[in-house]
Amino acid sequence: MSKFGNSIREARNDMGMSLEDLAGVIGVSKVYVCDVERGKRKPFTQRRIPLVAETLNLDPVELAKQAAIERGHVELAVVKQRPSQARLAAALAHSWDAIDEDAVDKLIGAL
Repeated sequence: MSKFGNSIREARNDMGMSLEDLAGVIGVSKVYVCDVERGKRKPFTQRRIPLVAETLNLDPVELAKQAAIERGHVELAVVKQRPSQARLAAALAHSWDAIDEDAVDKLIGAL
């Protein structure tokens, strides 16, 4: 089971909500919700995550982070950021495959 799916299932069960209840709120089938919870499908889209988070009283930012990690895709809008931040994002994206574990640890430590 995925971390994202586990978070959804635990929150849904804690609220006494059925698969069908959650599916109806977010506009998908109960099979789809079940598959996401079991990790058989990718996490819900960024469009649905805020509604899921609100419905299940979860942190939408944390849920979005879990989804991005499991999807292997992170989207970063740099339009409204300082030019230095946009350069950093571009440099990271360009060098992503070449960044070793030591560099990752150093970057995380710097943040």
